[in-house]
Amino acid sequence: MSEFTIQGWDKSVTVSFPEQMTALGPEAFALAYDYQETLIDENEVETPNPEDKASFALNKIIEYVIEVMRTAGVEMARTEAVDTARADMDDKMAQITVVIEEA
Repeated sequence: MSEFTIQGWDKSVTVSFPEQMTALGPEAFALAYDYQETLIDENEVETPNPEDKASFALNKIIEYVIEVMRTAGVEMARTEAVDTARADMDDKMAQITVVIEEA
């Protein structure tokens, strides 16, 4: 069996799979995210990609986790800002008085 483990937030997750599937994960990410075996520099010179497919796959997983956390952080900040603004406006609106008199 082959495996990889991710640890975080006081948890440890180990994913195990048959040895013959070892290359499938990196290959799947390479296909899904258009991994390039070679890169072309600014002089149009082709060079081997310094990042192998396994590192590329792991970096995509990390990018996903970071993006989910960023999105949640922004949403939490937005919600807090809206709640604060709403409370402030409620306080201001409570100061409004209306008196209607006959003309």
